[in-house]
Amino acid sequence: ATEEDHRDRDDDVRFDTFSFYVMGDVPYTLKEERLLPAQLKDMSSSGGGGGDHDPTSSNAAFAIHVGDIFRANRYDCAREQYSFILDIVRDHSDLPLLVIPGDNEWAGECEGPSADTQRRRWSDHFEDVEDHWADESDVPSKVRRQRKRRENFAFVHQGVLFLSINMVKGKEPGYERRLDDNAAWIDEWMGEYFDLRGEGDGDGNGKGRRRSGSARIRAIFVFGHSPFPGSFFTEVLAARYSRLLSSLEAPTFYIHGNGHEYEIERTFADEYKGSGRRWRDYFRMQVDRGGYAPPIRVTVRGETEEALSEPFYEEDEHQSVMGRIVKVDRRGGLYSNR
Repeated sequence: ATEEDHRDRDDDVRFDTFSFYVMGDVPYTLKEERLLPAQLKDMSSSGGGGGDHDPTSSNAAFAIHVGDIFRANRYDCAREQYSFILDIVRDHSDLPLLVIPGDNEWAGECEGPSADTQRRRWSDHFEDVEDHWADESDVPSKVRRQRKRRENFAFVHQGVLFLSINMVKGKEPGYERRLDDNAAWIDEWMGEYFDLRGEGDGDGNGKGRRRSGSARIRAIFVFGHSPFPGSFFTEVLAARYSRLLSSLEAPTFYIHGNGHEYEIERTFADEYKGSGRRWRDYFRMQVDRGGYAPPIRVTVRGETEEALSEPFYEEDEHQSVMGRIVKVDRRGGLYSNR
């Protein structure tokens, strides 16, 4: 990250409310290939509930697909299938949609093409996919990609830091390097905004401060395909940053797919790994398989007078408010015809 990558550094700025969508593990079947365009159009609509897209009334800014864009044993990672999914995304989403690698299309699970061929096909189609919406949204211009691992992206929107890391499930040859690159990407962006020097406890996990001259970060979202290995999140996120982010009251989320069932947990609400610490504002969230349920909608509450005047609470059993400023909406949960 460079100095010019980051825009607003003014403490007086009050951010607006905005939303984004997360989906994953779709499409796996012919039926889901027909469903995906409808889901994308639905996300693009003003309230996420259907109708024509009205960009003046919608606060949805972008969408994330957390990987597994097809079933590996159905298409054997044919180049045409990567192209087919890319065409669906471009043709039917009005929102910038960023895609994260999943096991099925990236990690060598197909029997035909080599693992290197699968990764090259993924990169050819989905690296920089956000540029397709550059004329309609300011989000693509904010996105930065890791030089060593361009499938990983990061950007800041309305005072919220968004990061993706390649967390395909499995231990492909060289997977340790992948995890090291993921950790370096997190460290790079955390170091851009937070000063870890000073009040540390010997392991780099200081109470920390906002770095002088940097933009204010009020929440952090990390995206990946799977929650494995779990030790990565303990050793990289919790051990290095829990005290810092707790002291700054910045809720932190890891959102992923792979498990095909909706889950939310406070992974570090209890003492973790003998550290004597708890991290109550860290949440792990697993999205439903996309053919089973609609994409989740995540809303981050703004700070303007208008935003604060609007109610912000759980309106039904499908919604959860976490970290004070984040609302997650399952939007009806499982489809009745699952």
